[in-house]
Amino acid sequence: MVVHRWWEVCATCGRVWGLDELRWVCACGGLLDLIGPRSDPVASDRRPADRYRSPLARYAPALPPGSGRVDLGLTVTPLLEVGRGTFVKCEFEQPTGSFKDRGAAVMIGAAAELGVTSVVVDSSGNAGKAAAAHAAAAGLRCTVYVPAGTAPAKLEAITGYGARVLEVPGGRTETAAAAQAALGTGSEHPWYASHVHQPVFHHGVKTLAFELWEQLTRPPRGTDRGRPVEDATVVVPAGNGTLVLGLWLGFSELVAAGHLRRPPALVAVQSERCAPLAGRRVDPAGPTTAAAGIAIPAPARAAQVRGAVLATGGRLVTVGEGEIEGAREHLDQLGWAVEPTAAVAWAAADRLTGHRGGPVVALLTGR
Repeated sequence: MVVHRWWEVCATCGRVWGLDELRWVCACGGLLDLIGPRSDPVASDRRPADRYRSPLARYAPALPPGSGRVDLGLTVTPLLEVGRGTFVKCEFEQPTGSFKDRGAAVMIGAAAELGVTSVVVDSSGNAGKAAAAHAAAAGLRCTVYVPAGTAPAKLEAITGYGARVLEVPGGRTETAAAAQAALGTGSEHPWYASHVHQPVFHHGVKTLAFELWEQLTRPPRGTDRGRPVEDATVVVPAGNGTLVLGLWLGFSELVAAGHLRRPPALVAVQSERCAPLAGRRVDPAGPTTAAAGIAIPAPARAAQVRGAVLATGGRLVTVGEGEIEGAREHLDQLGWAVEPTAAVAWAAADRLTGHRGGPVVALLTGR
């Protein structure tokens, strides 16, 4: 076990914690980032990413301990060109239907490696599904706290994986507080499998950046040159911002390894009805948007998410409910039935053609 080579560092006070101390927050209350040994994710093998069944195998040198312990069929998802220079990345093809499987596979694998036996999650759906499925595969008990009124289909999926579901009156903020109140310390207590607070989750999501780099740099058929990844624009839905942070982490590691001169531009998209990252006031009574997966009134890592977007030369944008529904209908016509949260990226993508003169990639995050 190589836990000793990975450390959690407080973003507020700088205190360093061992990964095996099972922290989810610093003693000062600050958020934690996970730091590991610097390594080139593809140094040992230059075969194309899609020759691998799983990104956990492809990028093993750059992943935290335990990353290969739980794999439900995590896949290298296709990158498809749908217009001249416009692409979609089909993350809804992951085992439980969303990109959160990447983070959950690595996070639950690390938990199992560290001797955890029980996990607690708070989620409106996709994160709960992913954590419950991977916890079941790892033999861990799982309790998922959800806001009252969560879609029945998502509740059925979570309980279908054997997890216990507890509905909490209120929204995402109240749900997270209820989950955190159930925690203890040490491996005999429930461990917080939070995609927001556990930085190991971001290291699973960063495999998406590695894949995008490989897929975009591969020369299209009939040509001898790949696409300029540095000039690309990657468009993503943003609520808590874990997707933004995972992509930023992955692209930053590619820059450090010498594969990129700079990261592509990250564009974070929110609903007009709930856009705290974009600086909009959020109704304290609770946002009402079809894109429930990104309806986060107070993202815990808001400053980090904004910083990551701006550091890439990207931007924070909003889309209206009509645009979300129109984007979803258009994707349906193309054969991709995705949830409204995923459709927000497509709704914004049309505005961004030529943002840097390179390809525009919309991430279809879940079904």
